[in-house]
Amino acid sequence: MPAERWLLLRAGSRRIAAPLEQVAGLAEAGDGGDASVSDAEIALSERLWGEQESVPGVSLRVHSDPGARVRVAAAEEISEECELLSLPPLLGRALGEESAVAGAILWRGQLVPVVDLVRLASGSGASTPSPKR
Repeated sequence: MPAERWLLLRAGSRRIAAPLEQVAGLAEAGDGGDASVSDAEIALSERLWGEQESVPGVSLRVHSDPGARVRVAAAEEISEECELLSLPPLLGRALGEESAVAGAILWRGQLVPVVDLVRLASGSGASTPSPKR
């Protein structure tokens, strides 16, 4: 999932990044666009961490599915070049193969987790990993 350009997303109290190439469009969440879309909207902070958003935020339309939307508190494009860093093997195993976390980028001296919006919108990438036995 290498990307040329990234979006910095605020979801709950956390910052994460996503490949800009996976986003087909942005709109204010709850602006009353297509009524059929609301059922397919995923609140990112709720899905990943069980946190409720306190603001309506921004709705990201995901390329993979025209009806899939991911809601975040805020989104902005990262202007600096950032390379996708892979997850350490132990963390990758702990998250599991179905995790939407795809790695991290180094942005302004901080590691920012990267989420695969396509995987998240497809129903994969649940917040809690399944235990390995």
